[in-house]
Amino acid sequence: MVVLTTNIGNDNAPMIIKSNYFMKENVIQEYIIPGNNNSSPYEQKVTMKLWGGGGGGCNGGRGESTSPLPEEDEDDIIRFSQGKAGGYVEATFSLPIGDKLYIVAGGGGKSEGSLSNSLAGKGGWHGGLDGRSDLSSGGGGGGGFTSVSWNSTVIAAAFGGDGGGNTTYCTAQGGAGGVLRGKNKDSGGYINFDLALNDNIQEEEVIIPGRIEIEMLSHDAATVTWNAGTHRHKTTKEYYVQKYTVQLAEGIINDEDTEGIVCLDYTLHDGHIQRGVDVNRNTTTHVNNLQSSSPYCIRVEAFSIEGLSLGVQVKHFTTKSTPVNEWHQVTVRQRAVSTTSEVAVNSDVSTTDSFCEHSSSLPTGRRGHSMTVINDNVYIFGGSTLKCVCTIDESSKERMCKSMNVYSDKLWHFDPITSLFTQLDNGLEHDDWPRSREQHSMTALPNGNLVLIGGISSSNDNSEIGDESELLSDVWIMKDPHHVSSHVFSMSEDEVVELKAGQVTSHTLPVSLNNGVDDDKCISDIQVRITMDHNCPKGIQYIKLTAPEVIDNHLLPQSTDYETKLFIGSMASRDHECLPSAIDLLFTEDAHYDSVLSRASIPTSGSFRPADSLMSTFGGLPVDGDWKLSIGMSQPIFPEVYEGTLNDWKVIADVKPCSARPKWQKLASPPSTFEPRRLHTAIAVDNSIFISGGFAKGRLTDLWRFDYDTNTWTELRSQGMQNAWPMYGQAAYIGEFGLLSYGGLAPHGPRTPGEDLWLWDIFEDEWSSLPLAQNDTSAYDDQRLSNDIPQGRYLSTISLLDNAHSSSEEGPSALVFGGDNGLLHNSHQDSYGYMSNSFLNDVWLLSPDGMYISSPMKNGNHRENYCSWMMKDGSTVEQVWNDSCGWKEERSPPGVCNLKDVLFAAWCREQYQSLTLS
Repeated sequence: MVVLTTNIGNDNAPMIIKSNYFMKENVIQEYIIPGNNNSSPYEQKVTMKLWGGGGGGCNGGRGESTSPLPEEDEDDIIRFSQGKAGGYVEATFSLPIGDKLYIVAGGGGKSEGSLSNSLAGKGGWHGGLDGRSDLSSGGGGGGGFTSVSWNSTVIAAAFGGDGGGNTTYCTAQGGAGGVLRGKNKDSGGYINFDLALNDNIQEEEVIIPGRIEIEMLSHDAATVTWNAGTHRHKTTKEYYVQKYTVQLAEGIINDEDTEGIVCLDYTLHDGHIQRGVDVNRNTTTHVNNLQSSSPYCIRVEAFSIEGLSLGVQVKHFTTKSTPVNEWHQVTVRQRAVSTTSEVAVNSDVSTTDSFCEHSSSLPTGRRGHSMTVINDNVYIFGGSTLKCVCTIDESSKERMCKSMNVYSDKLWHFDPITSLFTQLDNGLEHDDWPRSREQHSMTALPNGNLVLIGGISSSNDNSEIGDESELLSDVWIMKDPHHVSSHVFSMSEDEVVELKAGQVTSHTLPVSLNNGVDDDKCISDIQVRITMDHNCPKGIQYIKLTAPEVIDNHLLPQSTDYETKLFIGSMASRDHECLPSAIDLLFTEDAHYDSVLSRASIPTSGSFRPADSLMSTFGGLPVDGDWKLSIGMSQPIFPEVYEGTLNDWKVIADVKPCSARPKWQKLASPPSTFEPRRLHTAIAVDNSIFISGGFAKGRLTDLWRFDYDTNTWTELRSQGMQNAWPMYGQAAYIGEFGLLSYGGLAPHGPRTPGEDLWLWDIFEDEWSSLPLAQNDTSAYDDQRLSNDIPQGRYLSTISLLDNAHSSSEEGPSALVFGGDNGLLHNSHQDSYGYMSNSFLNDVWLLSPDGMYISSPMKNGNHRENYCSWMMKDGSTVEQVWNDSCGWKEERSPPGVCNLKDVLFAAWCREQYQSLTLS
């Protein structure tokens, strides 16, 4: 039952109190808030009293089937067999005159049968559950809960009482009373205290606007947010916020002040911020151009419609320090390796066993390798490294091991999330796999293919580094072993599935991508789209997705339990009206800020996070098989009718191979005029790769273009770079900030491996040394800590990860692996036959925050001013490109193409990639 009490008085009779009673079950009742909405005040105080439905008792079947009870226990047993009373709540709300309230009175639970033949009682209307039954008795039904809703929100509810049962007198359990989802049943009811009035609130306790929160803070900017305050739901003029003004002041550190910051001279930041229509949503403003590591105060003042000040809030904050470029060493997860594998240079060596059996990690230290990032996957190929070779001595029959420096043909995958290396191999014959090498190039094309070109190798069978070296010019293609492809699977166009009340309707969607036993595809991302027509969407109780059964998969256990709920309905949705709707929903975990569980009933359109995670359930599962969508419909409440149709549903899946199996393909050799080479620079522009310079018998200065689509080579007319690289053998990466280079050997003087970072502004043709943050060394006699930056090296590799794997706040982090911090001829064997050398196998992350905020190429207008013309068909810039770097033999004569022009083109196309500077 519900009792609503209001004052319907007027000027002649100001105090006329009237109460309305609502007791009908099985119907949603309406109440229009009385009053004159043409004059102030525009709200009416409504006092609500709510009683939940009582639970039904358990008749118990005691007459013939149960033994008499001890007299002293009789009263307690009978009392627990009776149903419990429903909850009670009382609250007062100030609500707009003329608005509607929707009242649902919870029904009482039922008792069925007689003392000797008890049946389970029916649950009361609006959430009461039926009692349970056993061989001798039946529990009482739970009472339904009572609710009052305003503006599609439940503002008060009294929960239903539980049905009687679960005693020796009545062994069956009673049904649970109705309760709002997610609320504590023991509380007896629910009141929306954000809307309810509190008569004890004094005038000085009104807080307008609400407390200011710092949503985002950087070294030069802040985002602040606040709400309308504690009386934000009032609509009377004296509390209605119409706008805000925001002022900003530089602060002074004051140790005597409790906040630590004092602000005096405020300046206007924004003089008119309109309050949003939805008073429950926060208001936000952005403050830019702040000084780093500086204290500030922000002052927000709220004003009414009539321009009266309603209150002020002040927030103190200190901006962050200026971002810096900082190194972080990565702790690599370790795997056990066999005695025939490459071994780590710095592994512990036992005095009794072979050092080959004490590898600490893989891959081994190396130089001259390639490292390429595609779709968050890091691939490392080849390089010079250390290899353990063991033989059996014919005379002593003992196992003899030694080490040698060799060229490697191993392909490694590094996962930046798990920091785990995995060697990739598909058991191919030697002819189907590139030979061992170093100082080659491996470049990624837009389609995800990797192109391997040239390098230096050994002409002997064991790939040992020595005098028998051989320069290479061969070309190999490898498709990304973790290649991700997108697919959409949907119902047949002429297929429609009827949805019926009180039933679970399922539809099966067959999926098949398997092109062979070794080509299974597993899910890397999944979304589900559903379109329905429904005359009453609140009747949809849940939507469930079930994956195909996993059978005979060595990666996953056999199971049929891979299922998740996309949507789960709420009891509160039963208060909503039946409105025929066309439903079009996308369930995706990319909808970070809008969960479907935030809605009482199913929304009709938009993108939502599902009730349960899709990826935590289906991520990594094979995609092939029968997917099943199940839609559960509840029983309607008279006189409503629930019916609808499932018009279409789609599984939108990104898939990749369940097991990475690299497949190499050797392409036709370049023309004879293309000299075999090592340490060349390779840059991809669209589907072409430009090969610049390198070394053969001496330094090369030519420039070639390899067109992947036609498998053709073109020698271009070129000139040397006007501004030489700062070092030789540098690892480099072109990104949005320009060209970043690391390490290398000094061009003059002692050949000492470098540890510096350099940034080249391509437009200004200027190199600048990148400053690095270092640890506080005051306690270490001014000696740099050994682990704050990586030691100098050359022939290393550097690549950029995406933001998801970044330790940087401003942009992607740079990943560095391996290199050489000495010279190969300094190597020597120790007493164990161990070839000591200077190859490194450490992994580092560079957080280039300082570079992201200071780079002219990233923050300037170069892309807008230059790239728009380069990318425009028929523009002068495009014609110059086609006549030089894009020149084809049918055109004559060719223009001059510089490597700088190629870097321009890659940067404008945002083809960011790793390369080597020779």
